[in-house]
Amino acid sequence: MTYDILVISGGGDWGAFGAGVPKGWRRVTGEFARPHFDVVTGVSTGALIAPFAFLGDEASIDRILQMYRNPQEGIVNLLATRMVWQSCSMSTVTPATRCKNHRFPAEIISHAVWLYFRFCLSFRDVEELLLEHGVVVTYEAIRKWCRKFGQQ
Repeated sequence: MTYDILVISGGGDWGAFGAGVPKGWRRVTGEFARPHFDVVTGVSTGALIAPFAFLGDEASIDRILQMYRNPQEGIVNLLATRMVWQSCSMSTVTPATRCKNHRFPAEIISHAVWLYFRFCLSFRDVEELLLEHGVVVTYEAIRKWCRKFGQQ
């Protein structure tokens, strides 16, 4: 028995590319026409696109495109990047002071360190997550930040 499986990545431009592919694929005919998929899943924002792509009808595809083109406040805000960080110390030193002489703002460094420790990710995983939001930083820099600023 074989299964047709589609895995959707978030792609670039905050998921707009991943949302546009199903729309364009519906127009293709012949040998490369969109098959019926037994399983559809996604990574990152592709996971939000997957249920609509699985349904595959015009209304579902248009719905996901509208969600990306006209984001509304609600349960999921597709375009918002929230900088969240945690501090375990009672230090009065501000993050901006602690991160002085670093190339990235304190919010980026704090978020990277928080991601690493909160979700038990690898340094490369954190690097990829930040890259999805347009922050280009090496895993080695993240390793140094975690060593310097993490779990104090």
